Amino acid sequence: MAKQHDREGELCGDRPYLRVESGDRAGTRFELREDEAVIGRSPGSDVNLPDDGLSREHAVVLRNAESGIFTIEDLQSSNGTKVNGKRIRSAELCHGDEVTLGRTVLRFLEPGLPEDTPGAGGSQDEDDTQAFFPSEET
Repeated sequence: MAKQHDREGELCGDRPYLRVESGDRAGTRFELREDEAVIGRSPGSDVNLPDDGLSREHAVVLRNAESGIFTIEDLQSSNGTKVNGKRIRSAELCHGDEVTLGRTVLRFLEPGLPEDTPGAGGSQDEDDTQAFFPSEET
């Protein structure tokens, strides 16, 4: 499950994250602290988004432990996943990339780089930050 932190919280700024640009959770940040984060409308998703256009498990963001490169993969969702307007099955994510799932738009951002990428405007004063932590289940 993702764990919520405020904008001033200890987790802000040290890991790449997804920022919700539009949709019900606009302004929310999801830090990518683990090697895998499932995005979907299921309450058990690592990145839970209340969007009827999303599948319960819509897509997954993966980090290659050796290279540190992040990719996103569509999990055979009904409505698909787009990166920078192009429908994908799998795509490498770069700073500023726009990810569209259902009616929700996310932006992939890396710490230490400017957030004012094209289309990444908006107030940051009300951001919530959430981080994915693996469950301790075996």
